[in-house]
Amino acid sequence: MRRLLKTGLLFGALAIVCLPVSFVVTLVLLPLWLAIESRWQIESVGHSGPATWCFVCVYTMLSLGALFVAMIADRK
Repeated sequence: MRRLLKTGLLFGALAIVCLPVSFVVTLVLLPLWLAIESRWQIESVGHSGPATWCFVCVYTMLSLGALFVAMIADRK
């Protein structure tokens, strides 16, 4: 039970920490989003910045990566 609680708290903390990090990374990747839009005509940059799907994509990748690293670190 303690391990389950620890894992849940760790996942929650990682999810919260990844939010501001994903926002910054998404903005840093603006040239990538512009290239995707120009090459494949997928709407990725609007008048107010990258599209929502760009933020979701980066947040998902960061969350999964952080979870993977946490699971590897927990095994040792």
